[in-house]
Amino acid sequence: MVSGNVEKTWQKRRKLRKEKKTEYKKEMKEKGVIKSISNLSNRQQCIRRKQWKKDSRNYRKRKSLQQAKETRVGSRGSPRIRFGRKAAKHTYSSLRYKLQSMIAKSLKQARKIENLRKENYCLKSKDKSKCSLSPATKVRKLIGRKKMSPEIRKNLLLNFAFMSGLEENKKVFK
Repeated sequence: MVSGNVEKTWQKRRKLRKEKKTEYKKEMKEKGVIKSISNLSNRQQCIRRKQWKKDSRNYRKRKSLQQAKETRVGSRGSPRIRFGRKAAKHTYSSLRYKLQSMIAKSLKQARKIENLRKENYCLKSKDKSKCSLSPATKVRKLIGRKKMSPEIRKNLLLNFAFMSGLEENKKVFK
């Protein structure tokens, strides 16, 4: 009983809104704010018609979606199912392509990681005593954390570089 009264009040309010809206539109037409399409210029007519087309397209789309929600049952041989199968086939093939490309990328990364591991292992396993140290590292090892003037450090570096150059020449001329 309460819901019936509530519904009647809502219906009355709707009617009042519609009446107010029509009165407002009449007033606006009298003032000249709202014009009929025959009173508009060619350009404005074109703009108005374009807007109508857009609105009607949206309205039809909404209605068709609403009807599609209401009636989802279709026959087996309908063309919609064919299009659905075509779309499903397309999505399946695109997903398969993406999957294959991802697998290829992961294999490539795995190979790269393996090569880097091998390279790292080779570098670690090399006997460091066989590798000659650079002059800068020799100076660092010799001085350690002691404070020295930059000139002395520079002279040491040059001397070590000169010595390593002489050792290389000695090996070449033997």
